[in-house]
Parts: sequence; structure tokens; C-alpha cells
Amino acid sequence: MVRRVGIAMAMMAAFGAAALSWGSASGGGATAASEWVVTDYARVRLISARSGVGDRGQVPLGIQIRLAPEWKTYWRSPGEAGIPPRFDWSKSENLDAITIGWPAPVRYDAFGLETIGYKDEVIFPVTAVLEAPGKALSARLTLGYAVCRDICVPLKADLALQVPEGAGSRTPFAALIKDFTARVPRLVPADAAPKLPALQKVCFEDHGSAGRLRVVLSGVEKSNGKGLFIEAGNDFGFEAPETVAVDEEGNIVMTVPVHRYRKRAELKDRPLRLTLVAGNGSFEWLSRLCSD
Repeated sequence: MVRRVGIAMAMMAAFGAAALSWGSASGGGATAASEWVVTDYARVRLISARSGVGDRGQVPLGIQIRLAPEWKTYWRSPGEAGIPPRFDWSKSENLDAITIGWPAPVRYDAFGLETIGYKDEVIFPVTAVLEAPGKALSARLTLGYAVCRDICVPLKADLALQVPEGAGSRTPFAALIKDFTARVPRLVPADAAPKLPALQKVCFEDHGSAGRLRVVLSGVEKSNGKGLFIEAGNDFGFEAPETVAVDEEGNIVMTVPVHRYRKRAELKDRPLRLTLVAGNGSFEWLSRLCSD
């Protein structure tokens, strides 16, 4: 039975920055970007799409992680091993709320376990909602994240970025934030237009020690199942689909092995989030198990 394993926590002690030896720590702009926090494995900073807050009630930001060759970092649901990023904005000023976007991830194999995340570079798009629109934003983030290659290393970075009052303009980072925002899967509502891919149903089937899910999707192009990710809280894990088929109506049908991490946990009443990366885009659905 596959167990979810915190490899990073087993291999390394508490969060801490590694030696500052990979690249420089240049800030890249007085107000458009924070200083890089640099380690042997990755570098991270805050960036802004605007050089001033203007009269907007929101400021588009980004958390930029640039990884050393062959190193990877994790998605919000890291798979069978790993640590998802953790964000603490509590020291910020003039910040009322934060929304973080999660670009579509990739499934990897690490130590014989499936993990989910990113390599090379990822930018998490951030919408910062101001308490007082038009006033300067002091964004302060303590980021906890992990990176993996042959070993897994938990890291911590303290980042600070000031976006001043005034109209400002687009910064050199605006296009980059926009690009990664476009990679965030689109949430498809139940009453979506027919031209969008649709989740027809997701049902539980008894199979093996913990069962499996049968996922039926329509309007999906070029999917081998590796781009399907399912979340149902910390009590359950889901592998890549073991079978992918097309039914008589042209729907894609996937069977997904389920792993139960808490003995008595039940899927029946759990909200499910399904993310699909396919040839015609990336999409998300919120659902519950079907009754048949």
C-alpha cells in the first residue's frame, strides 16, 4: 500500500535557508521586485506588475521561484511525498486579503513515489486586496517551501516588497505574471457553456484495499491521464489514472486508484477538486461523488 511520506522532513531538520552560493542576490528593481533570497537549490522573490498602487483596490503580484537545474518544488497537493508551499503574510501593511493562483503542475517520479509540482521556474500569481485603496502597500511574506532532486530540502524565505502610492505603470514583470496567470487552470462551473470541457461524474468503485474513482469527462482533447490531479483533503491520495478509455458517447473515462491515509476516513461526503491539464487547456471542477 502506498503511503504518503514526508521525505523532506525525514531528511532535513527544521526549515532554514541553505548556503548562498547559487547566483547573485540582485533585487532587479527598486519597487518592482524584492531582493532575491538565494540558496544552492533555488532563488525566490516577490515581484509586482505595477510600480504604484494607483487608485486600484488590488495590486497584482507574483511569487517567483527559480530552481537550479534538475531540482523541483511542489504544488499545493504534493503527491505521495513532499511539502506544499506555506504563505504567511501577517507582517504586511495595508493588506486586507490575498488570493494565490496555482499554475498547472506536472507529475514526477521521486524515490519510487509520485510527486506533483514544478521544475525550472514557477510564478504563483497573487492578487493583493488593499485595506485602504490608493495607499502604499507593504507586502511582507514568509514563504516555507521545499525542493527535491536526489534529496529533499525544506527552505524558508522572508520577502519584502513596497508598492508606493501614485499612478505608477506596468513593470517589466507584468508580462511574466500575466503568462503564469494564464497557466492557472480555469474553474468550470456546473452550468458552463457546452463548448467547455465538462466533468460528467466521478464515482467510487470497490477495488483493492481502498477502492478507485471512475472519472467521466467530455470535451477533453489529448489527455493520457497523467494530467489529472484529484484532491480530497489530507486523508486521501490519488495516483495517476491506471486506465484511460473512450466510451460510446465519446467521453473519456479514467479509473484512479485511491489511497486512504486514515483508516476510517470516508470519501462519500468529501468535496472533491479535480484538475485536468489537457491538449485544449487546463481546467478545474468542484464536485462530490455520484450516487450510482
